[in-house]
Amino acid sequence: MYNELGRKSDALSTLQEVLSLQHELRDIEGAATTFNNIGEVYRSLGRHQDALDTYHQAMHMHSEIGNRSMEAITLHNIGVVYNELGRKSDALSTLQKALLISYEVEDHRTEATILNSKGMIYYSLGQHKVALETYQEALIIHRKVENRSMEPATLNNIGEVYRSLGRHQDALDMYQKALPIAREVKDRGGEVSILNNIALIYVHWQYPNLVECKFVSKIAF
Repeated sequence: MYNELGRKSDALSTLQEVLSLQHELRDIEGAATTFNNIGEVYRSLGRHQDALDTYHQAMHMHSEIGNRSMEAITLHNIGVVYNELGRKSDALSTLQKALLISYEVEDHRTEATILNSKGMIYYSLGQHKVALETYQEALIIHRKVENRSMEPATLNNIGEVYRSLGRHQDALDMYQKALPIAREVKDRGGEVSILNNIALIYVHWQYPNLVECKFVSKIAF
């Protein structure tokens, strides 16, 4: 709750207190989860090296107790940090390791999340075809496990690839599929992003020679 409220210092001190108790109780599994949560706070603060160090501690513990599902999640988090540091190759190789583990333990929700993250990296590298295939694979899994909350983001990402490829009608179709789902699951941030992207399509059709157009969207809660 402290982290979500932006009270990062309080979040870290509380998690450190929890960690001390878990060490005292020799609760390795609990401590590994807490290290993962501490890593998330560090990442949100932009303290990437601290986040990596903490995630690696969590990884060591998950490996020690044989918690393969959490091992995959933590590897995913490490891959995300590598990507934020611009270490694309390290990010992709780490995410691939995470993907293999999630597939092995049949943790399909984590598998889809990892695929989505890989797709984002491929897209940032300009590998649009690979990004599209990766997003589509993630979407199939989201639907298979009925993970509606993740569908809008993946559909939106697919739309972004289509828009980059100049396939504007295909992009619009994806955005229009994503929008009602985002509203259904009350993903307000996702709804804003999708509406913004729909507007960009209409602007392109109205002004096809416009090189770039950016919208600033505001939403009241």
